[in-house]
Amino acid sequence: MVAALYGPGGEKLLESDLLKYPGPEPVSFEVSQAGEYRVEVRAEGPPTARGRYELTGEVKAGADAGDRERQSAEELLREAVALEREGSKESLSRSVGKYGEATGRWRGVGDRFWEAFALHYSGRASWKLGERQKALEYYNLSLSLNRAVGDRASEANTLNNIGLVYNDLGERQKALEYFNLSLPLLRAVGDSALARPTRSLT
Repeated sequence: MVAALYGPGGEKLLESDLLKYPGPEPVSFEVSQAGEYRVEVRAEGPPTARGRYELTGEVKAGADAGDRERQSAEELLREAVALEREGSKESLSRSVGKYGEATGRWRGVGDRFWEAFALHYSGRASWKLGERQKALEYYNLSLSLNRAVGDRASEANTLNNIGLVYNDLGERQKALEYFNLSLPLLRAVGDSALARPTRSLT
């Protein structure tokens, strides 16, 4: 699901497309002029899940330091995701750096969900770079936070990816253990696209 914010003149101010599974898409923005702003929510690509979404918002008279830190953290994530999706060795290395910056910002504002997200994708980018031990470090940090906040979908994805890393390392039995931990969670949250025999990077 993609969320986009448009300004009074119809110009697109930002677009958020971070999660590739059902979950929140953050859109924080400090406006410089009064007017009517529009949020657009749309599905991207073929439908993978059916259901409803909830739009929540908060309008403040002025942004404080915490609001600006959150907005900066969101922007760092969008930049990191865009770099990772480019897929080159250089862009992947830069994405790990951006994810690292975002991790610190999310930790600073006390948002463990997005801190876990940044750590997970640091692991994924590291995995793509062939840095498997580093990927495991990031994934295990993310897994602890997933469990702390009760985010079962992200926990399942992280377990799945840890299994993939161990599979690459030739530790087939350990990989299978993580896949078997992931599968019932994916089924419990209703993610039929991921709960399939062939494991893929998420």
